[in-house]
Amino acid sequence: LQAYGSSPMEIIYNNLQTLRYVFDYILLDCPAMSVSDDVTFLLPETDGVMVVVEADRTKKEQIQNTQQTIERADGNLLGFILNKRQYTVPGWIYNRL
Repeated sequence: LQAYGSSPMEIIYNNLQTLRYVFDYILLDCPAMSVSDDVTFLLPETDGVMVVVEADRTKKEQIQNTQQTIERADGNLLGFILNKRQYTVPGWIYNRL
């Protein structure tokens, strides 16, 4: 791998084909799309995208905007991962379900 490019995302993009040849699976942990648009130019080069959504914090509009951005960039949205969900059912009841 060579570190050439003007940004970290460009370096990843430039080396993605080499990584694909060496590894069966490649996971990229990228910043939120609301923070940086750098991720969008990687989307067409990926097999799929999973979006992590924080329970009770991420707004529906943010999720919809992220989904639309992925689709406009020809990304393959595989789904959403709900993170930090709080269980309202007591543990002893939940374990019996």
